[in-house]
Amino acid sequence: MSVEDTHAQDPHLPAVGTYNRLSEPELKRRLKDELAALEGEGGHRARLLHELAIYQIELEMQNRELRSAQADLEEARDRYADLYDNAPVGYVTLDRKGVICQINAAGARMLHSTPRKLNEKPFGVFVARDDLPRFMAHVRRVFATGERVVDELALRSFNADQAQVRLESFIPDGEARLKAFCRTAIVDISEQRRAEAEAARHRQALAHAARLGTLGEMASGIAHELSQPIAAIVAYADSYRRMQQNGTADAQECLAGLDKIAAQAERAGEILQRIRRFVRKEPPERVYEDIHRIIGDAVAVAEVELREANVEVRVHPRRLVPAVRVDPIQIEQVLVNLIRNAVEAIVEHGDASGWIAIDVAALHPGYVEVTIEDSGPGISQEVAEGLFMPFHSTRPDGLGLGLSLSRTLVESQRGSLRVEPRAGAGALFKLILPTH
Repeated sequence: MSVEDTHAQDPHLPAVGTYNRLSEPELKRRLKDELAALEGEGGHRARLLHELAIYQIELEMQNRELRSAQADLEEARDRYADLYDNAPVGYVTLDRKGVICQINAAGARMLHSTPRKLNEKPFGVFVARDDLPRFMAHVRRVFATGERVVDELALRSFNADQAQVRLESFIPDGEARLKAFCRTAIVDISEQRRAEAEAARHRQALAHAARLGTLGEMASGIAHELSQPIAAIVAYADSYRRMQQNGTADAQECLAGLDKIAAQAERAGEILQRIRRFVRKEPPERVYEDIHRIIGDAVAVAEVELREANVEVRVHPRRLVPAVRVDPIQIEQVLVNLIRNAVEAIVEHGDASGWIAIDVAALHPGYVEVTIEDSGPGISQEVAEGLFMPFHSTRPDGLGLGLSLSRTLVESQRGSLRVEPRAGAGALFKLILPTH
């Protein structure tokens, strides 16, 4: 006989559903009273007693499961809160106006405050003034597109210097429809930026030292180049002084002589100006520049060595080539190094004369390619593999820093420098520079 049948025969018993609605203490009290009333009786009452005892056990098991699940939930919540607050990255929840709705401890530390004090404060208060428009545009873009948005900007606080941070914002899955809030990760990149700036300073110092070294190696040729206009000036001056002393000087002839002296002085001045521009120590600055002008300056710097080695430079200018965005002095330094390497290779190969061909072409949008080819012995695959490694040199007296530094300078400006192995067919270098 089931419990339902027992209740049908004895209407004085409470309905079975009543037990499910009772709290645990009330259930235990009710069971105790009914068990006392039923004790000593047999038949269906004994079976009812048994089934009620089973209900009690099941309820106690369910209660234990509920309490265990609640404890697990609280533990998971505490663990998440601990991870959220102690994460090495700042996390902040922002509304559409950029107001802080929630922020973890790491994010609050970046702003030199506490989460409680930062709630309901505009995040823009802590953004550097110059970067505030960028931050507001960042927030608008997140809510407008619903996509993940990344920006870098400077933060300020009321008792600390600016910090460089990267913001990465997105709309959580649960908010994708309403788009009322966005989550933002804040990563402090101040140390990274300082390290990059320090590396750039070291790179600039090394490049300047290399230019000075190049100038030192070319000193004898430069001195010879300067001696020619100076000797011409002295000769013209002596000639017209004697003519003046002898009374044979003609006014027109003297004026022509002065023009010749001025022309030679300008030539000497151009040589000195070119040297001064090449070795000046200034912070690198990327500007838009005509690549043909940079090539012309590099060829002019190496002119003496080219003439002494009887090497002809063939520049093939191209129309409609966009300006490149580079530091002109550093790219000129790279080209001078490549030209001088080509001259040395041609001379060591025993050629009485040689040539260097420089070509320019516009690549896919955003880049210009400069190819430097020579008539020397070329570069084998084995040599090419280590050519750009520091302290690797194919010359006995070489330091092996020229090409390594050249590639570093080019890559620091978002360009590339590579060589195509062509043993016996002349060296071919390809310099790719950005236009933006």
